[in-house]
Amino acid sequence: DIKIGSPVKMTFNIKGGKDIRKIGVYYLNETTNQWEYVGGKVDKGTNTITFEAKHFSTYGVFEYNKEFKDVTKDNWAYDVVNVLASRHIIKGVDSETFVPNAKITRAEFAALMIRALGIEEEPYKGEFNDIKEGAWYANAIEAAYKAGIMLGDGKNIRPDDPITREEMTAVIMRVYGKLAEYKEDSIGNTTFSDNNKISEWAKSVVANAVKLGIVRGYEDNTFKPKDNATRAEAAAMLYRILEKTGNI
Repeated sequence: DIKIGSPVKMTFNIKGGKDIRKIGVYYLNETTNQWEYVGGKVDKGTNTITFEAKHFSTYGVFEYNKEFKDVTKDNWAYDVVNVLASRHIIKGVDSETFVPNAKITRAEFAALMIRALGIEEEPYKGEFNDIKEGAWYANAIEAAYKAGIMLGDGKNIRPDDPITREEMTAVIMRVYGKLAEYKEDSIGNTTFSDNNKISEWAKSVVANAVKLGIVRGYEDNTFKPKDNATRAEAAAMLYRILEKTGNI
């Protein structure tokens, strides 16, 4: 009866994969006889994937392709949605539907961020007035709050409110800071034509995100900071920081 005192780093060769962005490590759950996703970090230069084994199991590397009926190849977000779903970072509303143009709530975005970082959910400790214990997102928000990704106003975190584009940018830049060495430059204002509509606290955050190529505006040079972000926009922004930091 052997126990692992700390995770063991293991590396697999993945040479020959069609799209290494969709490759991940899985372990065989012998109770359910199902393969469960572990993750792993791909090194494109050496054609390998490395992960931390936290328990003795049968491990394997698979390339998984997950598509949704409502995100077809002619959709601008097809590639990012397809890749992130294949890596089990984003999920559909059911097995066949993603609903790319639907608004994404703050709770849904928090759950998406901790999956992207590989952070495990934490038992909810009741910090917020507007989260009931037992809500599907309570433990995800606890983990996001503890990691400093979702902050709220000290009393409320508005889990069911659709996240705005400026709020999403602020959260995604906190996640980016956990994946890479990043220090926010004091830029002040953006070059968007609706810069005056961006909240003062968000202007520098948005400007930095634009500078790094993580956030993009619309063709009419607007940012639309108070508009509600869509599920497809959230996926695209997340994909950009994972790509930029070599995590996809």
